[in-house]
Amino acid sequence: MVTDISLGNVVNGSTDVGALLHLKESIQNVEIVYLPRIHAKVYISGATSAIVSSANFTDGGFHQNLEYGVRLTEPAIVARVRQDIEDYAQLGGVVTRTRLLELKTRIEKVKAAVREEQKSINRRLRELSTELEREAEDELLRVRIHGTTINAILSQTILYLLVRRAMTTEELHRYIQEIHPDICDDTVDRVIDGEHFGKLWKHQVRNAQQHLKRNGLVAYDPARRVWRVVNAPPGGVA
Repeated sequence: MVTDISLGNVVNGSTDVGALLHLKESIQNVEIVYLPRIHAKVYISGATSAIVSSANFTDGGFHQNLEYGVRLTEPAIVARVRQDIEDYAQLGGVVTRTRLLELKTRIEKVKAAVREEQKSINRRLRELSTELEREAEDELLRVRIHGTTINAILSQTILYLLVRRAMTTEELHRYIQEIHPDICDDTVDRVIDGEHFGKLWKHQVRNAQQHLKRNGLVAYDPARRVWRVVNAPPGGVA
């Protein structure tokens, strides 16, 4: 495994030294090589399979984020990729278990010092930081919908998903929230006359579904309980 265990990466959690130790102790003959600035994500299995992807080797990379990659199965190409990685690995340093243990101890001390420093920050400054973060998030949301509407964004996303296959409303909710977590905020309810009627973004998705249905672009199949594309416009949804 070729990875970057530079100080910044391990302190901020981009690289988990504990996970590397677990790997070292769990898999026989594993070799961990340290090379700074490494950013490639390449996974090779045997002589006939390699994946080149945007996904980091993390829970987010494999289960939460939307990633894009290709799987290679042509032995000659897989061999070339393997050779490239092995050649590059020769430029790095092999990290032993002892070194990993020592690094883990030192990093834990650094993290403890950072936590103490954070505790010493004035409460008012923390509140101000939270307020500024919310303002920044609001401004980013304005950037997202500039020149368009929430309904148009959700409508276009629904078409994007349904072109690939028919989906239930629940499936659409899951995928839409993964694509647009900033718009699909579970902390915001729809409130009418003081009564809560569920998540606001889910009502907005329903409005987008009905908009597409009225315009003859999608249809609902009650027997299968799925939405499907009827006639998707080539340029998307205005």
